Amino acid sequence: MLKCDRLARAYDALPLFADVSFVLTDGDRVGLVGPNGAGKSTLLRAIAGLDRPDEGHVLLGDRDTIGYLAQQTPKPDLTLAEHLHASAGEVFDLHQELAQLEAELARGSARRSVLQRYGDAQERYTLLDGWGFQALVDDVRRHLDIAHIDTRTPLRSLSGGEQARVMLAGVLLARPTVLLLDEPTNHLDLAGLRWLEAYLSAFAGAVMVVSHDRRFLDNTVSRVFELDGVSDHLQTYDGGYTEYRAEKVRRWQRLLEEHRAQERYRKRLEADIARTRQQALGVERTASGLGSDQLKRYAKKVAAKAKARERRLRRQMETAEWIGDPTKAPSFTLSLDGVSVAGQRLAALADVSLRHGTRCVLDGVDLVVRGRDRIAVTGDNGAGKTTLLRLVAGELAPTSGRAEPPRRPESCRRITTGCRSTGPCSTTTGRR
Repeated sequence: MLKCDRLARAYDALPLFADVSFVLTDGDRVGLVGPNGAGKSTLLRAIAGLDRPDEGHVLLGDRDTIGYLAQQTPKPDLTLAEHLHASAGEVFDLHQELAQLEAELARGSARRSVLQRYGDAQERYTLLDGWGFQALVDDVRRHLDIAHIDTRTPLRSLSGGEQARVMLAGVLLARPTVLLLDEPTNHLDLAGLRWLEAYLSAFAGAVMVVSHDRRFLDNTVSRVFELDGVSDHLQTYDGGYTEYRAEKVRRWQRLLEEHRAQERYRKRLEADIARTRQQALGVERTASGLGSDQLKRYAKKVAAKAKARERRLRRQMETAEWIGDPTKAPSFTLSLDGVSVAGQRLAALADVSLRHGTRCVLDGVDLVVRGRDRIAVTGDNGAGKTTLLRLVAGELAPTSGRAEPPRRPESCRRITTGCRSTGPCSTTTGRR
């Protein structure tokens, strides 16, 4: 269905990935994992044809199409109807036309022109497997929780979660044969997540998905590709995320042993080079003291031998086969120590309510956030979780009630003099 041949891409002369080659066929389920910035989204965009790779090419089957889900809304000015039309094409138009004609017939309009249009539209709709499309529309809108959204609503006026679900709906309604999904579980509640897992399991085509959700990957993929941020080559593993992690540990242990053996070889060769240089220096000193041209020529040969061994070692270290220290692979760490004092009052909401138009999102909310608190906010899509976080962060003003914005941590006051920031800051540099 899809073949990638030696794809390569670099930014600022630094390679993200190189020599990426693989084939996706019917029923393939591949998870693409790796640290942030390793090039996962860039690789998906190159496969989807949205970015041109520096090297290599992508081949797609004659009857195959790609559905690509990005993390950002590409055209926020489109309405929901326009977005679904752009995704599904003619079959969506016919779906809308049939609904309008059925409404006319229900009102008692039996004009011949209406009946003729309805018959023509129904025939074309059947040819395009529109009845399957209608079932998919109803299923997608219901399980992705977007059925309540007016189709005239611009995408930019939707919440971040609603935008993400609308984008996913558009990709699925296009009925592609190859799905490229970049973080599809973002903004899905538990019910939506389970539905997506079932949908992908029954999907007849090929799927490549970027996700940090380990359980989702275990439930949906049978192979894992990794861009690890250390090597620019794609690492491949069989099985789901659990099998990938176990095999990655085994590979790391083997790599560590090979690296240690390589280091022992390097140290022996460097010691031999140092001894040969010392020998050449000793012979040269002796030759100078005795005035022997023969000894001088011998000293030059010994020095040249040391140089040759040094060049050979340098060439070996520059080859792709030379193993870097796996214990020095970059990793992301985050420490919250010293940011706040346990029990210190940081932010609060008192009898807070917030409305969007006529809709009441939050009503009478009381909340106090203290230092070292660990709070999980759960709920269905659209219940107001993101709105609550933005109220606590001071990004939104409540319709009624009182919101105390986050306070500077005491540690920030002690470390930085004259800090007036009310937002996040670095306690080590004082920069906001």
